Amino acid sequence: MPMPRLRFRDPRTIPFDRLMRGFGLYTIALGLLLFFPVTLDVLRIARPSHTAWTELSGFLVMFTGGVVLWGSRQIRARAALLYWKGLLSVAVGLHLVWFGFFEYMGAMLGVFGLADLALGVIILTRLPREAHAQPLQLLQDRL
Repeated sequence: MPMPRLRFRDPRTIPFDRLMRGFGLYTIALGLLLFFPVTLDVLRIARPSHTAWTELSGFLVMFTGGVVLWGSRQIRARAALLYWKGLLSVAVGLHLVWFGFFEYMGAMLGVFGLADLALGVIILTRLPREAHAQPLQLLQDRL
């Protein structure tokens, strides 16, 4: 019996509000993983010297996921927040890729960085079209 093929939808065909809800849920799930130090051992990610750093980073990641979920309900009204989240995702993704793959903090951290980088690029490219605004208008919250 042959293995069933996975069929991924093109992100350009998914409605943007649903895509943003998915990004928000992914970000909250990632924050929950980072919140508990035990999961870092399971994922083979190097633990920081104090557990407060994992709890703080997990809380902040969950908070940004909540902002994305909240922003996905009214894309045009909250487009500036979502655009800044896209910039943050690109910056964090680049750092996680560097630390995960080149600084020996755990390859899974690099995989999370690649996913965050991809999500940030999708947000930065699709949001101006969805909000009918220029990127500079989104940065300055002048819609």
